[in-house]
Amino acid sequence: LAESKVADARAALLEVEREVQEQQARLRQQQQEGVDRASAEEYSAQQQVQQLEMLSRDLSQASKSDVTKFGGPKVPVLLEEIKRHRRSFEAPPVGPLGSLVSLREPKWAASVEVCVGKVLNNFIVGSFRDKQLLYTLAKNVGYGNLVVFVVKSMSLPRYNIQHSMLPDPSLTTVFKVLEMKSDVVHNILIDQAAIERVVLADDDETAYQLGCKSNSPNVKEVLTPGGTKYYKKGSSETVTQPRGARGG
Repeated sequence: LAESKVADARAALLEVEREVQEQQARLRQQQQEGVDRASAEEYSAQQQVQQLEMLSRDLSQASKSDVTKFGGPKVPVLLEEIKRHRRSFEAPPVGPLGSLVSLREPKWAASVEVCVGKVLNNFIVGSFRDKQLLYTLAKNVGYGNLVVFVVKSMSLPRYNIQHSMLPDPSLTTVFKVLEMKSDVVHNILIDQAAIERVVLADDDETAYQLGCKSNSPNVKEVLTPGGTKYYKKGSSETVTQPRGARGG
């Protein structure tokens, strides 16, 4: 999962660097050809270059830091604020969640991203008071789109899920391919993403049979290595591809 985030950051960085170079080349060409541009247009172009260069620096930093893979370049600043105000919290916040999760088998990176990607940037706190304090600190450092989960206790042990509530043990699940370094992260991923009931299949035919045809007990949905999702709701069979994928 971390490797996937790094690859995405590097790809985005290359694209931004390319755009910066193109914008700079256009500005040089305008200057060399003596094109008479309105000052507003020139200012806009220069602003665009500056914004792209800032984004390039941010992405470069994001590709170097484990923490910034989840939540972006402002995360280290937020973590420093949390550290400075640690005595104000009833219990230390945990997050971003992605920094406390690792993938045992890289082939499932896209699948896991589909299943839990939306929650990996989030934080966990133990009270609504701590939630408000964390939001305030995030606002102070310019960290936007923060999502905070509130749990009853930050010290609860890991859920002990009964076998009767799990899919067939021969099936691979998202739960089985993730290593979670914190009990509270383990529990929140089960609560929020049902990782113990999301099955992984090597190919589309197997995923279709498991997700739509077999009525396998305790299977919420089935994902392929490419992130395609198969599931059945009522009598409807549904297949969704990850965002950005194109049908053949």
